[in-house]
Amino acid sequence: MGRGNACTYQGVHIDIWWNREQAAQKNSLDINAVEDCHSQPLTIIAVDAPVMRGRGSYSKEALEMLAKKTYLVMEVGQCLAAPTILSGLLGGGAFRGNRPLILLLHLLLQPVEGSIDVQFHHPIFWSFSRFTIPQLEQRMLELADDMLLRLSAKGVSTLREALEEIFSWELVTSHDDIDIVGRYAS
Repeated sequence: MGRGNACTYQGVHIDIWWNREQAAQKNSLDINAVEDCHSQPLTIIAVDAPVMRGRGSYSKEALEMLAKKTYLVMEVGQCLAAPTILSGLLGGGAFRGNRPLILLLHLLLQPVEGSIDVQFHHPIFWSFSRFTIPQLEQRMLELADDMLLRLSAKGVSTLREALEEIFSWELVTSHDDIDIVGRYAS
């Protein structure tokens, strides 16, 4: 998949599912724990994200790529007249992206017309800090809200201005949960 590309799979039906606890097991999923789940037809919009593993913070190129991919999800959803976009932590897992940043970009890039319901799923499956998973998830939401307020206080009105301001924050990756607890951990 190219840097400016997205891939769609239309008419997909989800017919089995694992619950959250089982999904956290990754490669040790218990096949007997599968639950029936018969969805309506879905369109899956697949995008890649910058690999942040081994990096301290975002380069301008990586930040712009993440913004473009988030925008692509929203734009394709609008073009397909999707009633709902189910999205989440694009690159926030094994790729080690900054999770509050990913949510912030979804907030900034969601369609303004209100014609599409955007549901952001943000499960964190493991804690690599002294904080519990519910504490990490809540703090991620609070940090994204704080970031949005900081952009508003600066008078940011365009995506370019937002990305320049965000880049100046030198946001760290999620290694050891530092993107969420780094400056708040005792």
